[in-house]
Amino acid sequence: MSYKFLKVTTYYPPVLEHFLKKYPEIDNFNFNEQLNLLLAEAFGWANFFQINLNQIGVDAYEIVFNADSIQKKWALENGVNEYSREKVFLKQLSKIKPDILFLQDTFSYSPAFIKQIRKEIPTIKKIIGWLCSPYKIDDLNSLAACDFIFTCSELFLKKMLKDGLKCFRFNHAFESTLLPKIKEVNNFNEVDFLFVGSVFPGSDLHDQRVKILERLLEEGIQMRIHTQIQKTPNLLIKQIAYRFYQYLKKYNLGRVYNIMPSAKRLAQYKEYPVDFKFSNNFYKSLDRKLLYGIDMLKAFSKSKLVFNSHGGVAGDYACNIRMFEATGAGSCLITDYKKNINEFFIPDEEVVTYKSIEECVEKVKWLLNNPVEMKKIAEAGHRRTLREHTFYNRCSEMDSIIRKELVL
Repeated sequence: MSYKFLKVTTYYPPVLEHFLKKYPEIDNFNFNEQLNLLLAEAFGWANFFQINLNQIGVDAYEIVFNADSIQKKWALENGVNEYSREKVFLKQLSKIKPDILFLQDTFSYSPAFIKQIRKEIPTIKKIIGWLCSPYKIDDLNSLAACDFIFTCSELFLKKMLKDGLKCFRFNHAFESTLLPKIKEVNNFNEVDFLFVGSVFPGSDLHDQRVKILERLLEEGIQMRIHTQIQKTPNLLIKQIAYRFYQYLKKYNLGRVYNIMPSAKRLAQYKEYPVDFKFSNNFYKSLDRKLLYGIDMLKAFSKSKLVFNSHGGVAGDYACNIRMFEATGAGSCLITDYKKNINEFFIPDEEVVTYKSIEECVEKVKWLLNNPVEMKKIAEAGHRRTLREHTFYNRCSEMDSIIRKELVL
């Protein structure tokens, strides 16, 4: 039994902005050329499903829903005169006629639009959603509109099952075909210690991550930090609104906040909104250039040690993609200990783990002072990732699930 697979995703706006700046002549290329250039940037999952499903005999395709310049080129080449993301996407679906539709950014598509897809594209047998971030009650409708959900997190898996959703674990991975590209024309300088990632305030987000980074810097550990520091828009207004909501709750009037969507979002805040106050050490180590995709992997490959800290929403479970990106690129990874870390790596043999800020500081110092041992760990982690944590491995697992679901 064979089937046709299509994954549709959305990219971070800064990634698309960077791409357009890198290729100012992009309009001179046809649709396929433009799409291939964007996918070659290797952002997120890029077209790794397509590459590896093709290898195991599945006819697979990739669409970037919000890459407007590229989608407009497709519309022009296919006689679609009036552009909208939804209209062009539906036309692409009608042309490709997939059996399986994978919505990587599930919440970008309303339940009504998912229903419309099913109605207009009758070839689609299963719609798969993806979730690896917290979801609210309002999001359940979009998740429930899918036939089943893949998630990287055991925590989210348990929550969705409790909410009556059909779902499966699907772990992140590393794309091994990128290794030659990582090595070629790599102009990044060698560094001892590197962090690449986001720093958003909130206990569910990156409060703990920032605390650890600040402590490492305070201890005199040299590291390079690639992130962008952004101020929360209308922070003062949000703080006032949050305090007012807490006042209303005190008198059982919190439901008033459900009247307006913007107020309803504030009612879901778990804590008083604030911005980080970074130290001078942090700013001295900061490189505001965001690294994505192949550039990030090249930077990892030139760093002896890479720092990782899961967002607060991960709970007690390791699940983020950084574990596989850093080890796949060949760096030694130091990551926060989670109770399922042994599913992926042997702690302190293939990656280095820490259970507290103090332990993280101690182990980072030891690793940097023992480069031979650090390199051994890096090599062991690299071997483990290439053996068990590639997108080829994951796509084989996914193919097995899909085939079972198709015959139910």
